[in-house]
Formats: sequence, C-alpha cells, structure tokens
Amino acid sequence: MTRTEFEELVSFSDLLEFNWEESLGVMDDVISRDEMDEEIEEYIGGYNGSWEDLRDRLYNIETGYDYYRRDGYLEYTCLDEYTDFDYYKEELLEAADARGVWENGEDEEEAPTGEDAEELARRAGGYYFTDPLTGEILVAGYAYERISTSELNDLFM
Repeated sequence: MTRTEFEELVSFSDLLEFNWEESLGVMDDVISRDEMDEEIEEYIGGYNGSWEDLRDRLYNIETGYDYYRRDGYLEYTCLDEYTDFDYYKEELLEAADARGVWENGEDEEEAPTGEDAEELARRAGGYYFTDPLTGEILVAGYAYERISTSELNDLFM
C-alpha cells in the first residue's frame, strides 16, 4: 500500500487489516464487537465463580460500539469512530514511516507515447531494444507501443 492509499482509509477494519498485514503491532489490542462477543462467550462457558461476580464483570462493559480495546481479561474500552480512529491512524502512520513499509506507487510514471516518447528517445542517445517477451520497444527503461524499424530509424537518425 502506498502512503496516499493509507491516508484514504476511513474505517477501523481497514486500519486493523493494514496493522495485521504489515505486522506493526499498533492495534493488537483492538478487537471488533464480534470478537469481543466470542471472548465473553468463551469466558462464560468455562466460568466457575459466583453469578454476582459474572454479572458485575458484564455490567461494566459498554455496548453499542463496533470496536473495543482489550484492557485486560473481560475489560474493554469502547472506541469512538472519530477520536480513537484518528489516534490509531496517526499511530499506524508513524509506525509505518519508521519501518519503511510503503510501496513506491506514487513515484511510478506511465510510459510516454507519441511525441513524448520520441523526445525521450532522442535524449537517451538512441539506446533501445525490443523486449523478446512482449515485442515492445524499450528505450531508456520505458516501454513504448510497438513501432516499425523504419519509424525507429527515423526516430534515431
């Protein structure tokens, strides 16, 4: 992912996916409501304490949010889709910058065609060859539309 693509992310699920794919560890304590529900169900299934203790633990969990931060065993803090989202996005951005995980998509150029290709070929001193796999004419590292030998001769002579 490029840095520009990252800056366009608008959901916690996108941030979580990026965090996981890049192994950044910034959001390892963030879980979705479904994941929290699964953890609670597991806990209840193996619970051996009093019902009052169980009630108190569950009563303290806020509801109505899509994402939570796990603060301990059966301790969750709800995450606001604006404030907390911005916080985690900034943290991920800093971690990704520090680790250099960005792809170079922003720097890629399209191969020039037509008059631009001719000018570039002139500046490249006439260095070109035909790609044996694609049949495209390559000049100074750029791919061009297939052109005839006579057109090439006109271009470089």
